[in-house]
Amino acid sequence: MDDPSTKQTLIRLLQRLMIDREMQQNV
Repeated sequence: MDDPSTKQTLIRLLQRLMIDREMQQNV
């Protein structure tokens, strides 16, 4: 179950989480 598309989606989710966290810290 190592789909490249699934991996990309996971990475995208992780990136979004990190960005959200950074934005919250800035506020």
